[in-house]
Amino acid sequence: MENKKLPPKAVNALVFGILSVFFSFCFISFFLTYLLSSSFSSDFVGDLLFIVVLYIPAIIFAVLGLNKPKKGYIAVNKNLELYRGVGMLKAARITSYVGAFSTFAVIILVLILRLMIFFVDLV
Repeated sequence: MENKKLPPKAVNALVFGILSVFFSFCFISFFLTYLLSSSFSSDFVGDLLFIVVLYIPAIIFAVLGLNKPKKGYIAVNKNLELYRGVGMLKAARITSYVGAFSTFAVIILVLILRLMIFFVDLV
């Protein structure tokens, strides 16, 4: 049995993808508890806190998780028999997409709810 090695940056990319999903789901859970509280309609500082503490790290980790596998894919495509664990690169890309898309979905939800509250207050 040959000793094949992992593609470059595969573990790093997977860790960044997992961290993006973690921060994204933390962002979602904290936002939902914040939404159910009574201070959602009046507390703009709370929105900024969620964005700075949870949203920005989730997006940063998602972008890093999407960019790191590129070097691994290039190395694997050049020399297929030297590397194993291409699935790790795919998993890293998938987890980064999940983290990024779920975070963007919550931000869109926040903006829609904010606009609804704004227009209800005008009437």
